[in-house]
Amino acid sequence: MRKLLISLIAAVTLLVSCASYTVEDGLSRISVPTYDRLSATRLSDIEAEKQLEAEAAAAEAALDARKKAEEASLLDAQKALEKSINDARILNDYPADLSLVTYPHVYRPADSRTKLDAAFTRFDILLLPLGQEILSADQIKAAADSVRDTRLEFIVLTGALENQVAFIKEEGMDAVTLPEGSICFTTELSSCEGNTAAFALTDTKSIDVTVACLRNDITCDAFADAEALTAYSQQAEELNISGLDEILSHGSQEQGILALSSSEPASSDWSIFTPYTYRTDASWPVSDYLDGILSDVFRATHYSAETDTGITYVRGQLHERLDFIYSKGLIEVSSSVMTIPALSDGSDVSRYAVLATFIVP
Repeated sequence: MRKLLISLIAAVTLLVSCASYTVEDGLSRISVPTYDRLSATRLSDIEAEKQLEAEAAAAEAALDARKKAEEASLLDAQKALEKSINDARILNDYPADLSLVTYPHVYRPADSRTKLDAAFTRFDILLLPLGQEILSADQIKAAADSVRDTRLEFIVLTGALENQVAFIKEEGMDAVTLPEGSICFTTELSSCEGNTAAFALTDTKSIDVTVACLRNDITCDAFADAEALTAYSQQAEELNISGLDEILSHGSQEQGILALSSSEPASSDWSIFTPYTYRTDASWPVSDYLDGILSDVFRATHYSAETDTGITYVRGQLHERLDFIYSKGLIEVSSSVMTIPALSDGSDVSRYAVLATFIVP
């Protein structure tokens, strides 16, 4: 019995000593790292990504909704414009106070909707610069009488609004008045935007006609020599080019007409070989800009500036082509300068119209 007790005590002592050694030895070998700040877990990354995706989707949905609202607003405006065009069947007269005119103003005394030959679509257009000086009733009547029998599809008017409206009423053609000028027409008006009006020539062919007037009638003193004229042109260059950019932004990118009364000559007209001794070899910004994107119809259908000057503006010693018809995507048949007796009757300023003929391919 005593032996058994001694054996048990020895076994317990041995086990305690072994366990103590093993725990202490194990603890001495364990290294537990400590962290001041734990990094984000993958779950937090996923949740953050989902939050960003949700925010991006919400922003995209809001942008899409805004675009749709803007498109709907533009469509409503276009429909309203088309309705106003279609509703203007009888007259839609101009207000007595022309400062109250809203653009575009559609005037329909004739309600014309003439369709042209679809197989051979030919049309004529006249640019008639009426000037800023208010013309008398007799002058307006004489100008209207001089073009009444020409059977033109389009007459584009520039100059004082009073002159434009008086001519339109005297001529009796349907017309649309835009901020830069008016377009008299015999075809069907489809739509208007800015200074551009779209017309249906046939069931399958249409044309955009854009009008621009950059000219303020300047005294002849400003053109005493080429140097003074160049200085004026450079001063107005930025305003003219930016204005044309805005005007042309509403027109067709494929087929269209630009009727322009300009504030400067064309580069192609100025050389020492023309009949006008005050000219030199000079470059003019507006014509240089337009020649890069449109065709100058008068210059394209005439041999040269030396033999075909195309003068549309005469004041003192100044004889210049300041009124232009440009085109894009059309077949240019011919062009000429047309004398309008009421506008070229020997007064201080004489103006001439530009007539052009086109075929729509």
